[in-house]
Amino acid sequence: MNDGAPPARFFLYGFYGHGNLGDDLLLRAVVEGIRRLRPGAGFIVRNQGPVTALDSLGPEIELTGIDRLMADRSHGKLSRVLATLRAYGRYFRRCDWLVFGGGTVFHQRPTAAPLLLLLLVCLLARLSGLRIAALGVGVADLRSGTARLLLRCIVFLTDLFAVRDVAALNECRKAGAGGRVRLAGDLVYGLAPALRVAPTGNPSRSTPVLALSLYPPALPEDQAGDQLLAILSQAVAILLERGWQVILLTFQAGSSTGGVGDEAVIARLSAGLAPTQRTQVTRRSLTAGGAEIAEFFAGIDLHCGMRFHGHVLASLSGLPFVGLSHDNKIDEICRVFAMPCLALDRLSAADLVAAVETARSRKPDSGVLETCIRQAAMNFEHFAAVMAG
Repeated sequence: MNDGAPPARFFLYGFYGHGNLGDDLLLRAVVEGIRRLRPGAGFIVRNQGPVTALDSLGPEIELTGIDRLMADRSHGKLSRVLATLRAYGRYFRRCDWLVFGGGTVFHQRPTAAPLLLLLLVCLLARLSGLRIAALGVGVADLRSGTARLLLRCIVFLTDLFAVRDVAALNECRKAGAGGRVRLAGDLVYGLAPALRVAPTGNPSRSTPVLALSLYPPALPEDQAGDQLLAILSQAVAILLERGWQVILLTFQAGSSTGGVGDEAVIARLSAGLAPTQRTQVTRRSLTAGGAEIAEFFAGIDLHCGMRFHGHVLASLSGLPFVGLSHDNKIDEICRVFAMPCLALDRLSAADLVAAVETARSRKPDSGVLETCIRQAAMNFEHFAAVMAG
């Protein structure tokens, strides 16, 4: 689609370059979607480290490394914030749009400070003459009035605020901004042609295969985190005894960002298994290439865990999944597809094993899946209308 307008330059804001598979897929989806609307468009990307499969995204993509300014602990927090805003200002002078490209960038973890920084970034973009769009974004549970006020101000600064699910829409409504928000879908569903494949797994196979994903912030190195990992280790041990093959799936690497990656919590989980069980469990990491992802999900029977985009990819492959809920996005996708969802604060090994074995015989509803794919495309339909206006 092209309305004859000259190529524009878009500043893409997301959790990019942190070694996270889901966010790298979101970047791919937003770049491809905008290029369908504006062939020849250029992109400047907020990132910290390398972006997986960047070459596959084509030309006219510039990485900023801007997140490294906030991560540099050799300077005080105020100094880092000012340096970051100055950097945004320099890049904004070269852009036409600020685009929030999917992901849960709107959250208070653990305070409302991230939302305050986002508001300052949006104000700076407006002062620099940019228009602002949010495409397929998530909004986490906002627990304070301050966080809701900040979100409301951000939404009112945008030309388009499209959210990926009802949970995010409800948070916007609580913030008093629901009337300006469009309900769309997660951007990764827009990659369906590259990621969809007929699964080879089936309920009658003698050795079912489970992929388990973890989220390090939900498993801190404290008593609560250790207790959760002990429960997960116990569940894995039971599944192994019952004939399951278990793959521990890495979604985020820690090496590229210096932060804690999935490998650290996978190692802690593995330490809770007996030596013979550790040899039975395999580990796997994926990149944002469509063929590799499609091949992997075609070879498993079920995804279980804490990674939202693991559930998205499972549904695209027609596979069941079990959510381990630490965020409203996990609850929501499980609700949409009628899949089991277990709260971490009430988790038991027996309940998890039962949920896995129950879900094995389920399949995502094909009509619901097609709706998710259509809703992903709606992000760019809304964006096209806004750009044309």
